[in-house]
Amino acid sequence: MKLCKIGMVQTITRRLKKIREPQLIIVDECHHILSNSYIRIIEHFSNSKVVGFSATPTRLNGGGLGEIHDKLIIGVSAKWLIDNFFLAPYDYYAPSVADLTGLHVKVGDYVTKEIEERLIKKSIFGDVIGYYRQLADGKQAICYCASIEHSVKTVSY
Repeated sequence: MKLCKIGMVQTITRRLKKIREPQLIIVDECHHILSNSYIRIIEHFSNSKVVGFSATPTRLNGGGLGEIHDKLIIGVSAKWLIDNFFLAPYDYYAPSVADLTGLHVKVGDYVTKEIEERLIKKSIFGDVIGYYRQLADGKQAICYCASIEHSVKTVSY
């Protein structure tokens, strides 16, 4: 007997009638929980308890999560984690990027093709690479990219 079913929200919404009602639904990235796909799952399994986890307890549209969740438990801060040796101290730098106004958001993230068009430009690559060279030339760094294509073009710049 299966004790656990793990799936992406898109897959679960397509298979609602094939899945036995669980006692507990655990939602990662639950700041997306008010979207139609999550609501469809929660309404279909109306007797299930729902627990959500998120490092972003605010929705991008400014709405809260109280329609689904009764309680918000706030975890420890990054400062606490560093002070108690669970996280290494870090410095965070971010160069200026393209103007992102007017981009559409779908399921909590920018539409990939739209953000790629804004970020895959020589002027932006040059700014990011120049900023890296100014702060950490030759040292290990992490660069967040909008997509695989964006990361490949960043590396090859």
